[in-house]
Amino acid sequence: MHLKKSVNQFLKMNNFYKLKGISGVICFGDSILAGIGASDRQFGCAKLVKASLCVPVSLRGRNRDTSLLGLKRIESNVLDQKNYSHVVVLFGNNDSWVDENGKPYISLEQFEVNMNKILDLIEDNGQVATVCNLQPLDIVRFTKVFPAVFKVTEKVGVDPVQWQKKYSDCIKAICHRRKNFFINIREPLNEDILTTISSDGIHPNDKGHRIIADCIISALSRIDSSLQFVSQSF
Repeated sequence: MHLKKSVNQFLKMNNFYKLKGISGVICFGDSILAGIGASDRQFGCAKLVKASLCVPVSLRGRNRDTSLLGLKRIESNVLDQKNYSHVVVLFGNNDSWVDENGKPYISLEQFEVNMNKILDLIEDNGQVATVCNLQPLDIVRFTKVFPAVFKVTEKVGVDPVQWQKKYSDCIKAICHRRKNFFINIREPLNEDILTTISSDGIHPNDKGHRIIADCIISALSRIDSSLQFVSQSF
């Protein structure tokens, strides 16, 4: 096991993973990959990716999932699907959610541990992980829909927007350190947050999901230039 991990790390450090063609994609994560916020699930980002690629795409997004819950289902949802070469990973929104005591569901430190474990398991399984950061929050709409959460965060002196951003920044740092493929969905969504985030202030709307899908497809096409699309619009 240690030898296999060392070989995988060597390959990754030397960018050999970039040479691996895409045989299938697993979208593994939370409510964003589950399509929450879209007017219909068919307009969710993962389903848009599935509809656009000629390779099979497995939809494994689950509402309210944390990185810990992701670890509990990674074997059946990801590792058992060895014919899928690449995995798009997106966790952190629910990890950063603050409870009634002003504490995140999963601490930032534990989130980093969990994410590294998720990526280790994927890579040790011979699959390639591509990791998304988190969408921005619209604080105005967020506080209207979730006033109780805002009151708690205000009481303990936590800015929910900046707190969630810490988890997003953590993802970027993990990818940089590990040399994993990083998909930046936050910046393009933040360019016009009023038109990309839904009325709950958290989840992307149809336009936002389209932008995320475009980011994922663009990243995958950079990884494998021979990747074929159902639509040639990308």
